[in-house]
Amino acid sequence: MIKEVRISELLKPRQSTPTRWANAVTNLKTLMPEQGITLYVILLLSLICTANIVVLGNWVETPGIYTMILISSLFPLFSHQIKLHPILIHLISFLIGTILVLYNTLTLIKNLPLDEKLSELKLRLAYWYEIATTDGISTDLIPYTIFLLSLTWLLGYASSWFTFRHNNIWISIVLNGVSILTCLSLLPEQYSSRFYLYAFTAMILITHITTVKQRGEWSKNGTSFNNLDGWLTLNSAIWYSIAILIISTAIPLKIYVSRPVADTWKAAREPVAVIENEFARLLGSVPSRTQQNGRGFGKFLPFIGSISFREEAVLITKSDYPNYWISRTYNTYTHEGWISGETHIIDLDKYSKFDNTSGLQSTKLASQRIEMSFPSDQFFAGGNISSVSESISLESLKPKTFKVEVGDDNIDGYLPSDLQQFELDIEKFLQESPAGIRNNNFEEFLLSQLPNEYKYINTSSNNNGTEKINLTRTAPLNLDIVNWKLARQIPANKQLMMVSSVSVSSPEELRTSGQIYHGFIQDHYLQLPEDMPRRIYDLTAQITSGKTNPYDKAVVIEEHLRHGEYQYSHKISRPPIGADGVDHFLFTTQTGYSDYFASAMTVMLRTAGIPARLATGYSAGTYSPDKDSSTIKDSDSHGWVQVY
Repeated sequence: MIKEVRISELLKPRQSTPTRWANAVTNLKTLMPEQGITLYVILLLSLICTANIVVLGNWVETPGIYTMILISSLFPLFSHQIKLHPILIHLISFLIGTILVLYNTLTLIKNLPLDEKLSELKLRLAYWYEIATTDGISTDLIPYTIFLLSLTWLLGYASSWFTFRHNNIWISIVLNGVSILTCLSLLPEQYSSRFYLYAFTAMILITHITTVKQRGEWSKNGTSFNNLDGWLTLNSAIWYSIAILIISTAIPLKIYVSRPVADTWKAAREPVAVIENEFARLLGSVPSRTQQNGRGFGKFLPFIGSISFREEAVLITKSDYPNYWISRTYNTYTHEGWISGETHIIDLDKYSKFDNTSGLQSTKLASQRIEMSFPSDQFFAGGNISSVSESISLESLKPKTFKVEVGDDNIDGYLPSDLQQFELDIEKFLQESPAGIRNNNFEEFLLSQLPNEYKYINTSSNNNGTEKINLTRTAPLNLDIVNWKLARQIPANKQLMMVSSVSVSSPEELRTSGQIYHGFIQDHYLQLPEDMPRRIYDLTAQITSGKTNPYDKAVVIEEHLRHGEYQYSHKISRPPIGADGVDHFLFTTQTGYSDYFASAMTVMLRTAGIPARLATGYSAGTYSPDKDSSTIKDSDSHGWVQVY
């Protein structure tokens, strides 16, 4: 018997058996959030824009930053399938992020087994923390690698979490926007176009998340929504975004500045300036990527690596006597660089007279003119300032304070020798007087024994039963000016007229000038770390052997550095972490630029008992007889030694 079969049944398509690949795709779709993969791809592109700016900036090494962005943003994407409390998910994310940050950071420590890498990292972080909580300078960038990688993980995780868990794209836009604008503010202008790329992805994100939300509302109401409609909406959003960006870049921009607003902004920024100083102290070895007008001379001068200058003119000067133009001096030496000490401000009105040369010999007044090729409030002095055609602020180094603890039978070794003897006398008085500090004659005796050049402040009691006598050094007759600054920002090419006192001492006068220094000078300009390498002392003693006065010793040290086996170069590596900068220059690399040569001479002079400080600014530049002026370029930036 023949079975009849309809033709429609013969033509009916055969049901295909699901393949392994199709099953995998189906399973993957179940892991996807309801917002879809398209939203994630756009979000990832915006995150990559920010990470790419960090990589281009190259301030510190950030190994694995793109991997961090990918994994951190994927984790919230799939975690919606995990039936755990959000806090527990955050903790798991924190643990994974910590492991990845640690792993990527350890790749920067080369040629060591894992356990030694961990020990090295622990020591370096502890050393950095010690410096950060005191007044030292750090050149170690590993803490900032950890910081940037941690922020990268947090940025990716938070952006993805709020986008896919809460349908809130604005957290991502704000976090990314702040991050990318902060980075761009530290980069040259040619990188500003990167912001438009980010803005493009941000606008697409806003459009797409709006579409996703609307589609969800329509689904609840039973309204059908074709996937093609979503793609058409996205396509339109892309073209509208491109048009908006093109128009925004084409519109001319003119900035109007209100003077009261500018003054208010300057006052409001003062707390920020303090933070900037801290960043300079701890991030001084990070190279600047911005197009700066001349070299900045801040409170901290770390030993950094390679340095580059432009050949553009920064100053046009004229002076009766050729001279260097000084911006700032540094008194405190650390293994990692120099620090300019605490100061108080002296404000001088324009054309007011300021005499800071009392008792100085062989000086003459010089008429000088200077103009800067850029708007600035920086000031460069050509000697001891007598008067200026603009109001300026001078920073004078504060005298040091001393705390003499008595009643513990110990002598404080860090005190100057005259104060150590003073402490012995006070200890003896307290032992012989039953009433001790409460003796009516104590303060009278204290003042009678106080060495010259000190001022008594007060006496306070410690918890351990000892007494603390607080003293301060008296200031010398002439104020010690360490920084010069204009009271306002002046426009480019504005001429400043000044009168300065300059030294015209002869070598013979310097040779016979004597070796008696005010205690203030010794406090600030003989300072060295207690653990200075001994071989610097030995080298100085060898070079200065047979020389009997500070001038001749300074000359032979200069000749050793100028004509020895040392090479001048801007392309160098910074000293290793934990090494002394001057020791590394003198005995290891023997290569550096003016900051290193001047630092070496300053330190060597101090080891010989000769007060000296490091000065920074610009050399005299190139003189033009036709214009009767000197042109100073950015490349004339210079560091030199001032010897007492």
